[in-house]
Amino acid sequence: MEAKEPTNLNQVVLDHLTKEGYIKAVKAMKEEIKANKKKVKKNPQKKVDEMLKCFEDGEQAKFISLWNENVGKNNTEDLYGSKIEFYVRIYFTIFPMHSLSKGK
Repeated sequence: MEAKEPTNLNQVVLDHLTKEGYIKAVKAMKEEIKANKKKVKKNPQKKVDEMLKCFEDGEQAKFISLWNENVGKNNTEDLYGSKIEFYVRIYFTIFPMHSLSKGK
């Protein structure tokens, strides 16, 4: 018989830390969980569709605003996120010259 996966891994870790007497670690972890908790959007696909439309239509300001709102600015602070942001900026820079923008 396989062991059941914990339904809430954070709670399992907190319980273990409490049992072992790591009270400061428990307090710090609870603060981190609270700080990193993100609200689930009611309709994330709608936001994705809206972002893609802005991307395809060359609406840079609106796309960046939606990106920051839904993905977060913090995700562009690491190397991978910086590369994505770099390529997005290039895309919007050359968009007016690209065939996708003709007639828009």
